[in-house]
Amino acid sequence: MGMAKTEKGYGKEYNYAYEALEQELRQSIYARRLRSDQKLHSEMQFARNWKISRSTVRKAFDHLEGEGLIRRVKGSGTFVIPELNRMKRQVAPSKGNIRGRQVLFLSFSTWMSEDSFQEERTFGPIFNGLSKVLNLYRYNLLFSHVNMEWQPPACLLNDDVVGIIFHGYVKPEFWDTYMKHFPCVAIQYAGPEFECNCVKLDNFRWFHQAVWHLYGLGHRQIGYFAITRLKRDEDSFFHERKIAFLAALDHFGLKAKPQWCVEIYRPVNGEITFDYTMPDYSGDIASTMTSPPTAVITESNGIAFYEALRKLGKRVPEDISLITQSNDIFQPYGKVNFTYMCDRLENICTKGAQLMVDILDAAVPVDNITVLVHPKLILGNTTRRIPSE
Repeated sequence: MGMAKTEKGYGKEYNYAYEALEQELRQSIYARRLRSDQKLHSEMQFARNWKISRSTVRKAFDHLEGEGLIRRVKGSGTFVIPELNRMKRQVAPSKGNIRGRQVLFLSFSTWMSEDSFQEERTFGPIFNGLSKVLNLYRYNLLFSHVNMEWQPPACLLNDDVVGIIFHGYVKPEFWDTYMKHFPCVAIQYAGPEFECNCVKLDNFRWFHQAVWHLYGLGHRQIGYFAITRLKRDEDSFFHERKIAFLAALDHFGLKAKPQWCVEIYRPVNGEITFDYTMPDYSGDIASTMTSPPTAVITESNGIAFYEALRKLGKRVPEDISLITQSNDIFQPYGKVNFTYMCDRLENICTKGAQLMVDILDAAVPVDNITVLVHPKLILGNTTRRIPSE
């Protein structure tokens, strides 16, 4: 597992050993990988596994216990405090000093299901990006998810937070009732009707870089596969992405054939759920293969689209070059090392958290702004050069 290190971050040196252990346990608790009342390893076991001293492990435990995430029972061990009890502890009157420094991250099912939110490749970058800033400034970070029934968490009902960082489409009535009176920072998307700050990916730069790479390899026939979260007229984020793709093609003097632009809409009770098995998109994209493009850009689930192309008899990249997307570093899929656009979700969340701190700690009001974060093109072996037309 971990090794003892000393690193610099945000202008100070810190003992990376205990902070790494503390961060890993905190993330596992919030993501529910550690269950309520689950017993943790002993201090001795953590010390042995992480190659650190017991006093260093104890320091990490002290911080987590102070946050109300774990409890130590003499003679029995250390246990995860159940989520409901954690919330009660965090908003108890005796913890008034904590109540004044609690920031809520609010995830909405309009963007992704709770299972999808808790998936490591999504929750990890969000948690890491937010916590390393908010922890530094001594803000307590809470997480909650709002499903399609639109039931707010108790901390919103009780005004037990000082600010909200949120991710997903919000109904105007929910905003007006529960969020409007708090400082808010949106991640990736904010409805144009809402007055709030937003940190988001630069979608136009995303597609410009992807098309620029393919154009440089000789590709002139480029398709676009996307999985939509909402119906087209309700999904402004997806609509912006589609416009960005078309704008990138236009910049290079290219045109998109309608049959090369596939939009897959697969909600379950109005939300996109996490696929625990490999989804089969071959039927969705089969019509594009009668006269296929030489390259395809996909917004998500590149592995599933890669397998769908193989099922339809198309080799990547010999027949079709493929660029996909990832929130963070995309691990190779067997021998396939994808070319992809890294959305830098952790960096987006770090900037969002810093913006929230600036708002909360400012002596004067901070005007609402939108911050664009540049994506990064990561080269792999799923794109190849072809003779230009």
